[in-house]
Amino acid sequence: MKSGIYSISINNKRYIGSSVDTNKRTKYHLSRLKNNKHYNKHLQSAYNLHQNSLVVEILEDCDIN
Repeated sequence: MKSGIYSISINNKRYIGSSVDTNKRTKYHLSRLKNNKHYNKHLQSAYNLHQNSLVVEILEDCDIN
């Protein structure tokens, strides 16, 4: 389990988040986007139009504390 700050970019639109388990959290976001159920309507709309340009990055690994 790695904690840190992550980014989801779609066609120059970016969502930035943090989690104690970045792998689990990014998989959650991708699942919600693929099922058209993401709570962030702007990110969902961008994904629906440009899903081929999706990029997930870990910006920084952090200590859980």
